[in-house]
Amino acid sequence: MPDQPNVHARSFARRQELFRDGVYVPTREPAEIWSQVPSSSRLCVLKVGEEEDVTTQAAVKCADCVYTWLGKTMIRVRNRPAAQEPSRQRYIKSATLGTAMNVIAATILPAFLASTLVLLSLLKTDKMRIVLLGILSWVLTMSLFVLAPKAKRNELYSITSAYFAVGGIFIGAKSVDVSSGML
Repeated sequence: MPDQPNVHARSFARRQELFRDGVYVPTREPAEIWSQVPSSSRLCVLKVGEEEDVTTQAAVKCADCVYTWLGKTMIRVRNRPAAQEPSRQRYIKSATLGTAMNVIAATILPAFLASTLVLLSLLKTDKMRIVLLGILSWVLTMSLFVLAPKAKRNELYSITSAYFAVGGIFIGAKSVDVSSGML
């Protein structure tokens, strides 16, 4: 059976009405089994949502800090004392968090590719460009482990090969421009 995603495990563990005197009330089992994040290996879910990647898990871990900071900031902006603010449970939907992480990943990739071309165009020799392209290819592959944890090895290999091939074409075209004096 699949494991429970961390965002749901956190939300479940915060429901204080389910836990009393160190016991999970519905089943009378020890509360620590039911309130662990990540979930205990003894628990499972019946319906699987989207799998969380490393960046989404990091966002879930710091979501409370962000909510608290935003809440305090909004109170200061509106010039209200904190005591007047109603206390409410703060949460974020898993789908919203997934969408935000997709937007971040979709922003990082074009910026990375554009910066690659800028850096390659700044270097003077082909050897330096090839070395830089190799380093940036490694950075791309490592970032794919974080941004796309479900990518298979053959997909990672294909992406890195395509990136290196396009960079190689750019280097070759740059070399032809320099040698023919068209730059």
